[in-house]
Amino acid sequence: MRKLAKIALVVIAALVLLAGGAAVIARSSSRLHRTPFSAPKSSATTWEQVFRNPQAISVESFETGRVDALRSQILDLTNGRTQGLTDGKVTLPVLAHLVHHERLGNYLVDAGLDKSWTLDRYGTMKGVLARKALAGATQVAGTDIAALLGQRTLSLKGVFFTHLHFDHIAGARDLPGNLAYVTGKDDPYQNYRWLFHGDQLNHITELREIDSSNAPALAPFEHAVDVFGDSSLWAVSTPGHSQGHVSFLVNGRGGPVFLAGDAALDREGFDRNVGSGTFAADRGRAQKTLETIIAFSRQFPSVRVILGHAL
Repeated sequence: MRKLAKIALVVIAALVLLAGGAAVIARSSSRLHRTPFSAPKSSATTWEQVFRNPQAISVESFETGRVDALRSQILDLTNGRTQGLTDGKVTLPVLAHLVHHERLGNYLVDAGLDKSWTLDRYGTMKGVLARKALAGATQVAGTDIAALLGQRTLSLKGVFFTHLHFDHIAGARDLPGNLAYVTGKDDPYQNYRWLFHGDQLNHITELREIDSSNAPALAPFEHAVDVFGDSSLWAVSTPGHSQGHVSFLVNGRGGPVFLAGDAALDREGFDRNVGSGTFAADRGRAQKTLETIIAFSRQFPSVRVILGHAL
């Protein structure tokens, strides 16, 4: 009976976590104040206009560690296009992207892993569900995002998160709290005391949210925000993997780069046109978003698409 009661407790806790938490659970992120991100007026109404006006902006991608997961977590194995694939462990790189704007400075898109993952497969992740929900990650010393930035003696102006899952925000622990931290509107920070928490954003007092609902459509996407107002960086609404997931288009003179985040998670899923599995907040929406990204990449083959966990 004790074993059954323990299993029931874990199941109930998992359901609460997946549902977004409950009022009775003390949230480690209670100090995190969310405010609107103020974007200038859009400088273009079509991607053709955007690509005719490249800017002095570039992007460099880093691997900050490698995370283990089940194939069923990252791929919807109920999709018929996964025929022949079986569930099992897969290992994926954890990425962060340095965006350099010659006039406005340096920004990150996603923060990768902090240095705690060098010593512990679970970094700072704790709680009764941490080791049940996560398979863990590995990291070579000196490849955490703070160390990589330090090697280049770079200063940051801000961090744009595609979404707030641990493997995209953990590196923020080792970054200054007074940077501009930006995410998609209402994207959940799954940081629940006792159940599942890493406190990666606890030193941040303000999280700015990009609300793309009133932004113009840049087909085939429903909404895209001109982040700096100069057509250099675009925040593209790509929900499904998480509620407020955002991808970013870097419109540099070396050619446009689409940082898909986990809206297009890995090469296997992208090539098969199969969206996120059990890690997705909404599998149907995640599949639709992935299909839109694939259509975009076919319409504009000059765009380099960098997947959430594949270089």
